Amino acid sequence: MQGGEDIQLLVFRLDERPYAVELARVRKVFRAAAINPLPSGPRVICGVLNMRGRPVPVADLRLRLGLPPRATALEDRFLWVRADAMDLILICDSVDGVSIFPRSTMLDGAEIPERPPMLKGVVCLPDGVLYINDPDTLLNLREKEELAYALAEHDE
Repeated sequence: MQGGEDIQLLVFRLDERPYAVELARVRKVFRAAAINPLPSGPRVICGVLNMRGRPVPVADLRLRLGLPPRATALEDRFLWVRADAMDLILICDSVDGVSIFPRSTMLDGAEIPERPPMLKGVVCLPDGVLYINDPDTLLNLREKEELAYALAEHDE
């Protein structure tokens, strides 16, 4: 992630820990809503939302990041993001807003030993570390296939 330009990140929180996704990936941020179940989908997908007439999968980042599960609350926020040729909605506790960092201050995820697959990079902050997530790697190949099957079944 080296380079001279800045990177814009949307910073959000899960269990008071800061995480981020590149702002260019974010389509919309909105309040939590009722999620329609998708029973045959992968475990990390907790259902779908009807977004402009089509079902968009809702992912529970807590499962992927190894955080304790909790029910979605009315105060939670949903992030509608573009990921690997599909759209996903990510559940988060809150959204802090947009932050801009020089790319030179970021450590690429590939440089971090034993990193979680979703980790694209990190930025060191005065009070901790900001983990930058890569929506493209949220689902593995098997989960993508399960999701495609579940969505096709859902449309019938």
